[in-house]
Amino acid sequence: MRMQNMLKSRSGFALTAALSLSFGLALPVTVPAADDIAEIVVTSRRIEERLQDVPLAISAFDESTIESAGIADLRDIANLTPGQQFYNALGEALPTPFIRGVAPTDIRAKENNVAVFVDGVYVSGREGLNF
Repeated sequence: MRMQNMLKSRSGFALTAALSLSFGLALPVTVPAADDIAEIVVTSRRIEERLQDVPLAISAFDESTIESAGIADLRDIANLTPGQQFYNALGEALPTPFIRGVAPTDIRAKENNVAVFVDGVYVSGREGLNF
């Protein structure tokens, strides 16, 4: 009697496993087209490389992400970027960017230790970060 129960349970398990595998194999495989992924070219090492090939931590946002997140200034981007913060040293007038602990050593210094580029143009001082 015990042997019959064990055989029934094994055959039931085998049938369930076979049916599960057959349904899993019937699902279509969808591969995103190459056109769906935007190619970003980075020239940080003075050669053109794809973003996926660069050994740096880079956060890139497209227009739809910026609109859906309600990003209005660089402080909002810091909320979406790991390791980035903005500290208001002298109130809202002078936002100071910090990336992974890298910050200005002298709060009165005109230049930041963190470079900010907007549309490919370097923003030289903290005053320029208020936009």
